[in-house]
Amino acid sequence: MSASRRLDALLVAGVGFVAGVPCSYLKTFFAGCRELPLSSFLPAVREDHAVAACAGAWLGGTRAAAAM
Repeated sequence: MSASRRLDALLVAGVGFVAGVPCSYLKTFFAGCRELPLSSFLPAVREDHAVAACAGAWLGGTRAAAAM
């Protein structure tokens, strides 16, 4: 699936927060996340940090996605 299709799916799903560990495979996707009207994008240090950040966003009332 292309990065643009993933980004479109996030918008359709109402995601307002994305966290993930930067890697070469998701480089285009993460660059697109920075340009979306998301409430926040977090480049996490480790996968567990991305999941924890998404859990916190969800507890705060924001739909979140962890990209790995």
